[in-house]
Amino acid sequence: MEQKKFLVNKGVLIEYNGNDKTVLVPSDVDTIGYRVFDGHREICTVVLPKGLFCIMDKAFAGCSSLTEIELPSDLLYIEDEAFSDTGLTSIQIPSSVEHIGMSAFERCEQLYAVNIEEGLTKIGSHVFTNCVGLHTLVLPESLLELSDCMFLGCKSLSNINLPSGITSIPRSLFEGCLNLSYVTIPLGVSVIGDSAFNLCQSLNRIELPTGVTTICDWAFANCLGLNRIYLPQGLHSIGEYVFCNCTSLTIYYAGGREQWNDISKLSHWNKDMGEYIVRCSDGDIFCQG
Repeated sequence: MEQKKFLVNKGVLIEYNGNDKTVLVPSDVDTIGYRVFDGHREICTVVLPKGLFCIMDKAFAGCSSLTEIELPSDLLYIEDEAFSDTGLTSIQIPSSVEHIGMSAFERCEQLYAVNIEEGLTKIGSHVFTNCVGLHTLVLPESLLELSDCMFLGCKSLSNINLPSGITSIPRSLFEGCLNLSYVTIPLGVSVIGDSAFNLCQSLNRIELPTGVTTICDWAFANCLGLNRIYLPQGLHSIGEYVFCNCTSLTIYYAGGREQWNDISKLSHWNKDMGEYIVRCSDGDIFCQG
């Protein structure tokens, strides 16, 4: 008896037994099940049905030849690692999508352009981690929360516009983004997370808005090209190794010298900075790190 290419149970595609380069998912499928296409390296193109609303965990993981896929306008959920380790070169996330899970596009090394349409409010952690070719990224203004390590290791990303509604820069958000040279921090942000910009070697200037009160450990460590940073008067604390190895840095602080000295600074916050200047509103402080 010939084995069916697609095994569908109550709208859920639970098994694929083909070896086609182009896959047309049956029209009665509303959910792509767990690991259904996982490791099918022969697949180059997938055509999804209009009624599809969910792509489950690792559904297309490891489809290294998969270069293009159009997500249907009714899609609601993209679960954990759904497209990790694929050969996708671009992706457009429709406005219908309510959830993108952890590591959904992790290690998609050929991924060059991402456009996420308005509507999404939160994205899972590590979603674009080690997408080393990612160059163009459009985030929606509806996004209210970013997650840890979202762009970790995206070494081709050179600039990004962050949504105005976010309130923190999470842990390792841009860590290892070697070519990131420009980013604007929105006014509502109050916390810069651990290693948020660690190893952003092309970043030369950054301004933290007035609401930032906390800079966490290693936030700007190893930013070898960083030559000026603007810190707000309301800053309360600076964590460990925050400016470690930032040997060209001048700090511009909006408050006075006494206020600067009152800021809580953990040990080694200025390790291996060498000689540097803190330019305050009432004069300069010459320092050695």
